[in-house]
Amino acid sequence: EKLKKDFSALQHAKQAASSGYVLLDPEEPGDPSPPELEHEERLDQLCWIPFGIQSLQVDQTGGRFSLEPEGDRPVDDDVTHLEVPEGAVAEKKKVQIRYGIIMDGPLVAPAGYKLASPVVYIHYSSKEIKSPITLHLPHWSADADKVKMMMAPHSPVNDKFTFGDYKGAGNGRDFLLTGHCTLFTEASSLDDPSVYY
Repeated sequence: EKLKKDFSALQHAKQAASSGYVLLDPEEPGDPSPPELEHEERLDQLCWIPFGIQSLQVDQTGGRFSLEPEGDRPVDDDVTHLEVPEGAVAEKKKVQIRYGIIMDGPLVAPAGYKLASPVVYIHYSSKEIKSPITLHLPHWSADADKVKMMMAPHSPVNDKFTFGDYKGAGNGRDFLLTGHCTLFTEASSLDDPSVYY
């Protein structure tokens, strides 16, 4: 567990140095410890989350935050990332955002659809972040026009996470979030020839 945290901190530092974006150390001394969330334990038991559920701290400067541990890779449109607008967090505050990239598990797409991106777990409080933040989620569909934005509750029903249409604002790749504890993904029709690994 300590090795995983050290690896995560190292990756965040490398990204900050190479991308020009602000990436805050999720384990910075003096920051509040991540809360122990019961639903996260269940999520971790049921799903394959290669790098576990992570935590990042955001302050009033906002920024663009990669959710992938890709080292020197720049935070661009091919990277799963969050964008927090400047001023969304109150001055002199640090706010925690919990996240995880889920690659496999009991993830159920609606009838006629298949998953076309990783699933991303996001948890934060809309009381602490006053402006919408953007989750950018690349997909692997050959027919981008048929990709649908999907969401599912963070708590499983009968040990399954069942996705339905995303009800918030977005443009097909970017989810505009206003305070959620939810799973997000994109799905394409079953006749889409793309293969998702």
